[in-house]
Amino acid sequence: MASMSSQAKWKRGQQSQNQIPKGTHVTEEFDPKGEPIAPLGISAKYRNTLGAIVRDTLHDIITTDNWKLVPQSRKEVLWAEVQESFQFPEGQANMAKKYALTS
Repeated sequence: MASMSSQAKWKRGQQSQNQIPKGTHVTEEFDPKGEPIAPLGISAKYRNTLGAIVRDTLHDIITTDNWKLVPQSRKEVLWAEVQESFQFPEGQANMAKKYALTS
């Protein structure tokens, strides 16, 4: 019988925290709300990245569940981090920003 590795096994249903992706992802198309929809799979990467950035960047100052109460200056810092991970088609960055900062 094989011995168990030193790492604990994942139990069914367990998931790790979302991580900020390495490298830059290129977005090609957006829906009317501003959520990226092409290429396939980019929408999930985008949402997961937004959550990870908020968790990692603002964990010490966010004490509210109401996103509208977060100062605009903090949202601009978050947007700068999003732009490090994603490239947007020319002229569509504002649409993506609006979606990201209201989600």
